[in-house]
Amino acid sequence: SLILFLPALVALVIFFLLLFFVLEQRYPRPAIFASIPLAMMDPSFLLLFLALAVLGFYRREVFIGAVGVLGMTLNYYLYGFETGGGPKGHFLDIFSVYAAIFSPLVFLYFIYTMYWFLIKWKKPFPMLWFTSFTVFVFSLLLSLRQNIDMADFGPYAVIAVPLVVYLFLHSMRLRLPQFRRRHQVIFLVVMISLATITGLTFYNKPFYLLISNPKKHFAFEHHFAKELAEELKSRGIRRVVCADASLQVRLRFYGIGVGGKKLLLQGGEGKEFIAFSVWGKEVVRYTLLPLRSL
Repeated sequence: SLILFLPALVALVIFFLLLFFVLEQRYPRPAIFASIPLAMMDPSFLLLFLALAVLGFYRREVFIGAVGVLGMTLNYYLYGFETGGGPKGHFLDIFSVYAAIFSPLVFLYFIYTMYWFLIKWKKPFPMLWFTSFTVFVFSLLLSLRQNIDMADFGPYAVIAVPLVVYLFLHSMRLRLPQFRRRHQVIFLVVMISLATITGLTFYNKPFYLLISNPKKHFAFEHHFAKELAEELKSRGIRRVVCADASLQVRLRFYGIGVGGKKLLLQGGEGKEFIAFSVWGKEVVRYTLLPLRSL
């Protein structure tokens, strides 16, 4: 599901985060100090240094806190961080996105893992858990004011998967083989749900047959851009102006520049349009209009 909801750059963020935590296990202080260049790589690393700053304050360790504050300052200076807006009710939305990234059942176990380490783990807390927990709580608090970017927050939940697996295996090992059936059933159910959701991630266009408004399809923004670009090129159109800024960016990726005709997501009899169908049902129509006519 991560492929659908997060861009490819997130894979590099996850790689460097996991590399940092692996090195931190063996060389704590050198790894923390060496993490400072991460502040210049991507805006999402601001959250790593936020967690380090909070950890330094919690443990009363000046070194960790100083690196955290330094990294936050450097990252904010280079990239900034959007925190404006008023209450807009995105709290439930963020839960749905997390559930989509993990799958609902795994997300529930992720929440349980965060709670289990908080309540039952003997201090000091693992830095991996502390970082994931801090960023997760911060994302929930921030969602009360604005719609957050999961490309920044998602990786910090994903890196906690080793902790989720550890807790599950730990729970199994505490029980004799004859008492592990419940865990085996849970594992089987989770794997079936993961396979189902992964399949829906790649083969979800038939859902258009069940809904009247194509925009309500959860993956609508990820469909038709490539097909639309190919159709425009076949008509000799290399530039369009889209009313939807995100569609404009996707079309540029497929070689369609900015300019020329206006592209609208709507119907219109007697106008130039491009329509796409799923199993014989037209689900979306893009209308082309001369730019000067608007």
